[in-house]
Amino acid sequence: YSFLSAMTPVPSARVALLENGQFISATSALVVDNKDSNLQFAALRAIAKLAPFSSSDGLLTFDSIGDLLQKTIAAEPDLPEGGTLVWNRNLYHVQATEGVLIVFDSLSAPKQKMIFKEVTGRYVKLLKSHSIAKATKMNERANGGELAYNLTTLMMLARGKDCAAEYFDSQLISSLVNTVQWRYDPKTTVLEEDVVFWDATTTQCLQIIAQALYREEATLAKAGIKLRNLKESVFMVARPGKAPRKAIDFPSALKLVMKNGDAAAKVAAQRILGHLNDI
Repeated sequence: YSFLSAMTPVPSARVALLENGQFISATSALVVDNKDSNLQFAALRAIAKLAPFSSSDGLLTFDSIGDLLQKTIAAEPDLPEGGTLVWNRNLYHVQATEGVLIVFDSLSAPKQKMIFKEVTGRYVKLLKSHSIAKATKMNERANGGELAYNLTTLMMLARGKDCAAEYFDSQLISSLVNTVQWRYDPKTTVLEEDVVFWDATTTQCLQIIAQALYREEATLAKAGIKLRNLKESVFMVARPGKAPRKAIDFPSALKLVMKNGDAAAKVAAQRILGHLNDI
């Protein structure tokens, strides 16, 4: 499967794969079969590589990919003990989210809704694994930044869709606020290869929060979003061998963003802080 995934850029090989019903059926079955996790991961990668070439009426359809990737985003695959493939759960979910990003707009509203529910749940778990869970090993955090970026990009993609509106609630917004607090806390450390992804993720979190707050009070109340709760948000982060500590408060984090963030982050932070200062 690794070889076949590498062959997808070759038109003749790609067409042969897409027109092979047995290959599509077998690969789809392996994606949800956890008996051999290495094979499961390789099959998922093949599906993700073929996602750009799916269609509404071929053997590999938008809907079939959507169904498979919804299950993989929700899954917690067993990690391999050996084999030639080196991966972790974050990379597994990176493959799934890359495929979803390609087909999301082509899916029906009900399927988008089901996938987005898994996306928000996965993001909450990811943030906890990086900031709260004491026992998370560094190799388990690898690829976390890329996954966070894919998940928040899906949030940006779903923003404004009626089918996803109910999931832009206080729980999700609080997780995005906590991301900003964690990322801009002076004592936070991030894997070097993940810094650019977490910085981009934080910018997207700020943009989503800013957009979410530009709504009528009745709409905010319906979503359970209270400005005072955001302003007074307390986020506890783990410390190896010590009791958890409070991360930087949200308004202070926003001021640091306005000083050190990129242009998009600065503007979003300024607007959010303006909302918080009004209460």
